[in-house]
Amino acid sequence: NIWNVRMGESISQQVSELDELTVFKLSKLASQIAVGTGFGLRYDVQYFVFRFDVGIKLKDPQFIGDEQWVISKLFSGGRDFKNQYNATHAPDTYRFVQYNFGIGMPF
Repeated sequence: NIWNVRMGESISQQVSELDELTVFKLSKLASQIAVGTGFGLRYDVQYFVFRFDVGIKLKDPQFIGDEQWVISKLFSGGRDFKNQYNATHAPDTYRFVQYNFGIGMPF
């Protein structure tokens, strides 16, 4: 996510509304932060680290109010929620679970 520290000069009202949404305000931080959890496995060899992680969304800031807590939708009607999201946000799809595989250098 990208936030601006201050408002920019706006040419139209639409740009002004967009600027308002992108300006960082400490009072809105709790509603703009995402929360997730997960677990992973690491296999450390001499020069590389192989990593496999699974993450689950708990709170998704793209929604408003109590709708941000998407973990409740996963366990109650997750399929209906995903179908509605996919119908209104095509070609994007919604995933509750994210899988990651990484190869990197050990720290």
